[in-house]
Formats: sequence, C-alpha cells, structure tokens
Amino acid sequence: MRCHVRQTEWCLLVLAVLGLGALAQADGIAAGPEPSLFSRNYEGRLDLVVREPGVLDAFQVRGYPIYFVEYATAAIQSESLDRIGIFVESDRYHGKILAPQLMKKLDEEALFDGHDYDSVDLARFYSLAARYAIRLHPMEIHMRDLLIRLGILARQGEQYVAKRTAALLTAVRGMDERYGAGTRRWVLDHEFRHGFYFVKLRDEVHAIWEDMLTREERKIIANTLRRTARYNPDDESLMEREFHAMVFESRFEEDLQSLWTRGLDTEAQPKKSDVDDLLDKLPEIRRAFMELEERLTPKETGP
Repeated sequence: MRCHVRQTEWCLLVLAVLGLGALAQADGIAAGPEPSLFSRNYEGRLDLVVREPGVLDAFQVRGYPIYFVEYATAAIQSESLDRIGIFVESDRYHGKILAPQLMKKLDEEALFDGHDYDSVDLARFYSLAARYAIRLHPMEIHMRDLLIRLGILARQGEQYVAKRTAALLTAVRGMDERYGAGTRRWVLDHEFRHGFYFVKLRDEVHAIWEDMLTREERKIIANTLRRTARYNPDDESLMEREFHAMVFESRFEEDLQSLWTRGLDTEAQPKKSDVDDLLDKLPEIRRAFMELEERLTPKETGP
C-alpha cells in the first residue's frame, strides 16, 4: 500500500497493485466527511479464527465472509501477496505472474501495508500457477493453504476454485507506530470498503458508478488512477471499487485537480471544465455511498 522511497515508475506500479492507490506520506493523509464512521462495520466485529504467533492473525467479520489477515511484518506480507497484487491490479502486468528477479527489483523500491482480493481472483492466480507449474514462494503456498482452511478456496484436480463469494483483506501490524496515529483506521476503512464491495455492495456501487457519472467522468477517474497509481484502467470493477474507497479521501480530489495534468503517457488531457464538473458531483456521490454503508452498520441496542 505505502511507498517509502522516491516515486519511480516501479514504485508507483507496486503502490497501485497493493490496494490503496497514490498515497504519499502519512502526514498528508486526510479523509472526507465522517471518516471514522465506517469503522463501525468492522471494529468490535472481528472474530479471531487463526493465530500464528510471529506470522499472522486471521479474523472474520461477524456475519460476513470477509477475512482480515494482520501480518507480523511487511516482509511476510510481501512474500505472501505481492505477486497476487500485481497479477490482479497492475496496468502493465495484470494476468501475469512475475518472475522472482523482477519481483525482487520491485520489492527493493517499495513497502506496503494493505491488500484486498475477492475469492475468484485468488483462485485465478493459484490456478494459473498450477497450470504452468510456476514455482511459488513458501509464503504464497502458506497463504493458499490458509485460504483453503478458511473455506475460501477449494482444490479441484490441479486447479483451484472459489468455494464461495468471499473477500481477503490484509494489513501489517503497527501502522500507527510507523506512520502516525490514525493510519491503521484510515487504511482499514479503505480496505474494508473493498471487502464489503466484494461480498455485499458490488451491484449497488456499480449502479452509482454508472448512473451518477458520465462516460467521460468515468474515463477521467480511470486515467487518474492509472497515472497516479498504475491501476489497470480497463478493469471496471477495479475502477469502481477504488473510486468507492478513494472518494472519501481528500487526496483523491487533489489527484483529480492536479496530478492528471502530469500524465505518464501522451494521452490527451481532459478539459478542466469536465474535471470541475466531476469535483462538484463528489459530495453527492459520497452521500450515496454512505447511505449504502449505513445499511451495514449494526444497529445500536438499548440496555
């Protein structure tokens, strides 16, 4: 999720495919209206299902097939999930399982805190690796076995299938200590929005994406996400779920206002008036998303 070194193209690529887009330093993070209210959808509702001391803790959101893995170190998380992130979300390498030599170069330039995937994409990654006899890192195998243990994946012959609709979310322990108070909550709000998108809100988020944005506005968002974070702009589900999470972050508005003018290629820039019209729509879109999310929030009960 987070990049600690200069934002080279490599850094931007890996930043993008690990779940939180163009994020710089923690003191530059700011969120939109009521940024902590969404945490009621997971804090206090995470039931421990697996504990591996020194490696990871795995939790399930009560009542939902959403699993959150908190790793002891960034290195363990990277070994477990970085290649999956690139396979799922990269603009350049989506659908590919990169060689260890290239992964080593990427990992030398970036460090991450968050991942988010649905069960179908996880099954695609492990099936492709099995089909072509791609050698997996021991921690990738460990993650595969954990996903089977949790009932997210199942093996069918030499392939893997999604046993059910489910979401895998991960982060690294100690984010507040490393980056400043409030970082963990900010990261988890983003990641758990993806989790609920995967298992509960996909159709509703898609409807907002289609109905409240014009085709040109969707293109502006997709190009902004690609240029700032190297997401695959042709993956509509990726675009709409990242928009769903990022629309609550003021940095996303800054990206729309300024970063889109510094493209990574020669594609024509959108008109400023079109970007301004999109920015004017964001408060209404945030309210629409918050209405969806309010339905997930547990109701307060009296004494």
